[in-house]
Amino acid sequence: MEKRYHARNLMDFFTTFTTEEACERHLMRVRWPEGMPCLRCGKKDFYSRLKDRRAYQCKACKFFNRPTAGTIFHRTRTPLLHWFVALFLVAFDKRGLSALLLAEELGLRYETAWAMLHRMRRAMAKRDASYKLRGYVEIDEMFIGAPSQAPKSGRGTDQTPILVAVSYTPIKGVGRSHGVRKDAGG
Repeated sequence: MEKRYHARNLMDFFTTFTTEEACERHLMRVRWPEGMPCLRCGKKDFYSRLKDRRAYQCKACKFFNRPTAGTIFHRTRTPLLHWFVALFLVAFDKRGLSALLLAEELGLRYETAWAMLHRMRRAMAKRDASYKLRGYVEIDEMFIGAPSQAPKSGRGTDQTPILVAVSYTPIKGVGRSHGVRKDAGG
């Protein structure tokens, strides 16, 4: 089954994810569209959620299944609502989000915000490592950072060089032709 991306704006996000239960239901729906299976016996019949823990007991084998197991939320005591807001803020801010700002915005301790960002960044890096560039690949360099006192551009600058690569597959009938024109004389 193909997972489709669903863009959310700020108002849509905060009207969808209003409670801890709404976040947990969304997580379960995304991970298991046909219902959460028991990790031990595979059945999909559970007792009601335990009040004090994010766990569901299987009616067949009595095993406790946790919807956050195997995710960045595994064994966290931070509410899922805080996690979802943090994920939204990280995805929404193009410049990057510091642990200090995240802690202030969510009312968390700095150490908690740092640990959350660390888990998110590790998960993003792990996912990025699984992608390979295919089709046509274009590579260019750019330089970031504050310019030095004597402004130079290109390779002589003191700015940090970054290599950027983009891959794309051309769509038939869209784009430019790379063939030789007939009237080119050669």
